[in-house]
Amino acid sequence: INFRLDDYDAAWIDFNELLENKSYPMDALYYMARISEIKGNTIKAIQLYSQVNSGTNAIYSQRRVSNLMVALDKRDAARVHLKRFGQKHPKFTQEMLIAEADLLQGLGKNTEALTLYGDLIDSYPNEYKFSLRYAEILLSEGHNSEALKEYAVLVKRFPGNATILNAYGYLLTDYSKDYKKAIKLIKKALKIEPDNPAIMDSYGWALFRLGRYDQALKELKDAYSIYKDPEIAAHIVEVLLEKKQTEEARNFYLKAREGFPDSSYLIKLNNKFFDSGES
Repeated sequence: INFRLDDYDAAWIDFNELLENKSYPMDALYYMARISEIKGNTIKAIQLYSQVNSGTNAIYSQRRVSNLMVALDKRDAARVHLKRFGQKHPKFTQEMLIAEADLLQGLGKNTEALTLYGDLIDSYPNEYKFSLRYAEILLSEGHNSEALKEYAVLVKRFPGNATILNAYGYLLTDYSKDYKKAIKLIKKALKIEPDNPAIMDSYGWALFRLGRYDQALKELKDAYSIYKDPEIAAHIVEVLLEKKQTEEARNFYLKAREGFPDSSYLIKLNNKFFDSGES
């Protein structure tokens, strides 16, 4: 309660007492680390987060250690920390490798991140999420055809996985002109998860690419009614503009920008379609 009330001095005393009594030590260390970070004591925060080696906060804590080390310009140490923690605590090895790959991406070292994900794919062949991350990096590097090949392999290996079916279908929509194949994949995903707004959005976007604007708009609005997401909002605006419903598109856009002022999807639309002086 003291922590939630921002009474960090009182909270520190409470959590320190728990730690000394060896009662909920991982929780105590975690919150003491957060208090240290809030107060700007980065070194102390790193020291405390590093000790959270079990429980629900362990993974987050080690990611915070690496991020704080990067903030201190200790990039190599940040990577070493994640690697050593995973080696010392085998049940977290996989998550630490993912954190290391994310760290490399954040530092702009995509080639090294690809190598690490390649190793993860070899070590954990039944974990599709590593292949998804691998493909995402390929896309960010502009290797679209390689990424699509990666998804094609994944669909064959995991034909009943809605996430993979949807991701591949969406990418085909954006990075190829094989819209019919994209829709086929997305429909399969919808059969598995019919109320998933992300899949509904993909379906609407593929329909838009095929020129079926009315049906696309319905699917996209249905998705947006379930989950208010800036990417879905941007898709709706694009369909409305294509239908020459400019005023409705602008009003929808402006309302969405109020909810998501920093959305890159909506900012891009502003630059592309509106000369309103906004940024």
